[in-house]
Amino acid sequence: MPKPKKGADGYYRRYFRIDGIEYSVRSKDFRTLADKERKKREQLANKAKPGTESVTVQAWGDSWREVYTTNLRKASQERIRGLQQNYLYPLYGAVKITAVKRIHLQSLLNDMAKTLAKDTVKHMMQMLIAMFTAAVEDDIISKNPAAGLTMPVCRPPSTHRAITERERVILLETAKTHPMGILVQFLLYTGLRPGEIPPLTGADLVGGYVRVNKALEARTNEIKETKSKAGFRMVPIIPRLSAILPDIRPNQYLFPQPRGGLMSKTVMRRMWHSFVLAMDETEAELIGKKLLPKLKEQLPPMQLYDLRHTYCTDLERAGVPINVAAKLMGHSSVKVTERIYTHTGEDMLQRAASQLSVFWGDGNSDGNDTVNRGKKAAES
Repeated sequence: MPKPKKGADGYYRRYFRIDGIEYSVRSKDFRTLADKERKKREQLANKAKPGTESVTVQAWGDSWREVYTTNLRKASQERIRGLQQNYLYPLYGAVKITAVKRIHLQSLLNDMAKTLAKDTVKHMMQMLIAMFTAAVEDDIISKNPAAGLTMPVCRPPSTHRAITERERVILLETAKTHPMGILVQFLLYTGLRPGEIPPLTGADLVGGYVRVNKALEARTNEIKETKSKAGFRMVPIIPRLSAILPDIRPNQYLFPQPRGGLMSKTVMRRMWHSFVLAMDETEAELIGKKLLPKLKEQLPPMQLYDLRHTYCTDLERAGVPINVAAKLMGHSSVKVTERIYTHTGEDMLQRAASQLSVFWGDGNSDGNDTVNRGKKAAES
């Protein structure tokens, strides 16, 4: 390419066109013109379209959600709104959308992965990709900062557990006086999911059973069908639970909110938090009366869902066949139940030894003789 002529002002110039519009770059050193043209082209490519320079992340996010998510379920729309309000907007809501880079969005995902569940982080990444892809397609931005986002390594998922016998004593003692006491015992003795509790009415108590065919959608507070077809089930009400249930009419909620009406999951969580605090007071009182020893090692915090896990473990300890337990739990597959039934304790091994002793004609046994014989046989 021939050397360009220097202008009267002492600058060399280079002209080029993009979409029919002419642009130019200038330099006192003609050898830098090509590099300046390249940078100018990149600058123009990244420049926002006219009228979009002041659009913020929150303004576009709200518009995108209201226009492009109407085909989703209401619960999904609420989840998107929650992700925006709780995680995206506090950091980048006021930032101009043209200023957002991939490193900003990836850092957001990485930070979320440190404390939140994998599904939450995955939904956030999916939302960011959809939201910023739409911004490109609508000429709000030229480059998609969500392109190339990667799923970070998330914290291990929290696992539910069966409560210990010590915790059971404290729980049942607290339940005698706490406003949530009957509801807690209902969960412990039926194994229902917390979301299956609010829709229950007097009509669902049928001949010594509780009929489960509804659940509460947490995000919308609407009643829907159970998690799966397997969720439709009849769960027996044991006598000790039947004795404390309120006498209500068929159209009344079994566990309404304190002020009446359908209980929300938010209210249930608040009541459970209050119950756990009351359990701490009960534990201190029982220790003070020397009815319980001091605990040497602190247990993980008890979750409301742990009562369901405990019910399943109690079914195993009671010798209930796993296929029947799966039916009572509302599991769609026995494999789900197996994850809990495989948590075999020492008492279960002793019971198995006793049952084998009787089966082999050794009479009543606590299992120790059988275990000892097994050890001797292994040593010989």
